[in-house]
Amino acid sequence: MFSFYGFTLAIYIASILGITGIVLEILSKKLGRLRRLLPAIYSAAYALVVVLILYTPEQSSCSTSSLLIFDSTAKAFSAIIAVLTLIVFLSSFPFAERCPECSFPYFGLLTLSSLGAIFLTASSNLVFAYVSWELMNMPAYALVALNYRQKQGAEAALKFFVYGVLSSSMILYGFTQLFGAYGELNACAISPIQGLAENAELAVLAIIFMVVGFGVKLGTVPFHMWIPDTYEGAHRAVTAYLSSATKLGAFIIFYRLSLLFAGTHAYQLLVSALAALTMTLGNLYAISQENVVRLLAYGSIAQTGYLLSSTVILGSSTMPALFYAGILPFMEAGAFIAAGIFRDEAGLEKLADYSSAYKKSRLLAAALTIYLLSLSGFPIFSGFVGKLLIIEGLVGGGYLWLAVLLALNSAVSLAYYSRLLKTMFFEEVKASKKIRMSMYEQAAVAAAAAASIALGIYPQLILSGLNP
Repeated sequence: MFSFYGFTLAIYIASILGITGIVLEILSKKLGRLRRLLPAIYSAAYALVVVLILYTPEQSSCSTSSLLIFDSTAKAFSAIIAVLTLIVFLSSFPFAERCPECSFPYFGLLTLSSLGAIFLTASSNLVFAYVSWELMNMPAYALVALNYRQKQGAEAALKFFVYGVLSSSMILYGFTQLFGAYGELNACAISPIQGLAENAELAVLAIIFMVVGFGVKLGTVPFHMWIPDTYEGAHRAVTAYLSSATKLGAFIIFYRLSLLFAGTHAYQLLVSALAALTMTLGNLYAISQENVVRLLAYGSIAQTGYLLSSTVILGSSTMPALFYAGILPFMEAGAFIAAGIFRDEAGLEKLADYSSAYKKSRLLAAALTIYLLSLSGFPIFSGFVGKLLIIEGLVGGGYLWLAVLLALNSAVSLAYYSRLLKTMFFEEVKASKKIRMSMYEQAAVAAAAAASIALGIYPQLILSGLNP
C-alpha cells in the first residue's frame, strides 16, 4: 500500500495545477488579471511540492503488487525534477507577458508533463510506467508547438512529435517482450539474477527495443537528429525543460529497467557501443557549429553519451550513473536558459555575435561560464566530479577503453566550450545595450549556477540521499 502522504499531496497539487491551467484556458478572456499572476502562483506551488517530496519518508522495499516505489532514488530524483520545473517556471515570466493567450495552456501543460516525469522516477509497474511516459511526452509536444509564431517552431514541433512517437512505439514493444519473457508486469517481480537464462530470445529483443526506444528520447546517436532542431525551435524555457526534466525522467526509468540486465553481455555490448558513438559524434558535430544553441544541443548529445556509459557498469556500481544524472540537468537547463536570453533579448545567435557579450549582462555571462566549465568537466565544478566517478567505475569494471574515450571527449568538449568563452570575454567590440532580466530570471539562472558549483564542492548533497 502506497501511503506516503507528503508525496501524495505533492502529486495532488501538481495534478490540480495542471488540469486547472488547461480548463481555465476556456475562460482566459475573463481572467486577464489572474493571467499575470500565473508564473508566481505556479512557482510558489512547486516550491511547496519540492518541500513535500523531501519530507516524505522513503520506502526501502519493493512490493510486487504496487505501481510505485518511493525509494531513495525516487525521492531524490522526483525532488530534482520538481526543482528543475520550478527553475523553468521562474524563467517563463517573460514568455507569459509576451504571449498572454499562451499562459494558461503553457503552465498547465508544463505541470502535467513534469507530473509524468515524477511518476516515471517512482514507477515499478510496466503499464504504469508507459502511462507516465505518455503523460510526460504528450504535453511536451504541445509545449514545443506553442512557439508557432517563430519560423522554426512548427518544424521543431513536428520533428519532436515524429521521433517521440517512434520512441514510445519502441518502448511499448520492448515492454511486451519483457512481459513475454518473464510473465511479469512489475519490475520488482523480475530477478536481475535471471539475466537471459530464461526465454533468451525474447529477453534480448526486450533489451534491444528498450535501449533504442529510450535512446531516441535521450538523444543517443544515431537517433539524435530531432534534438538540434527542436532545441533551437522551441522557446528557451521549453528547451531548458526538455534538456533537463524530461531527459532525467526518461533516464531514471531506463536506469531501473537496466538493473534487470546490467550483468548480461548483450546489454553491456549494445550500451557501450551506443555510449561511445554518442559521445564521440556529439562532440564532433558540436565543433563545427556556429549557432550557439545548436552547439549546446550537440554538446547535450555528447553528455548523454557520458551518462549512458555509466550504465554499462550498473552490475558493479550504480553511484556514477545516479550522481551524473542528478547534476547534469542543472548544467543543461542553465546553459539553454542563458543562451536563449542572449538570443532573444540581444539577438546573439552565432558564435561571432558573442563578442564582448559579458558587457550586456555580467550575471548572465558569469552563469554561462559556470555551466560550460562544468559541462566540460573542469575541476571544482560538479561535472568534473561526475566524470571522475564514471571514469573510476569504468576502469574498475574493466572498460578502460571507454574510460579513455570519455576523457578524450571531455577534452574535445572543452575546446569548443572555451571557444565560446573566448569570444564572450576576450573579443572586444563597442559597448552595446545591456540585457535587462527580471528578478525571476535572475533567480533561475543563479539557482542553476549555484547547483553546478555546490554539487562539485560538496557532492554529498546528492550522494548522501542515495542508497542504491
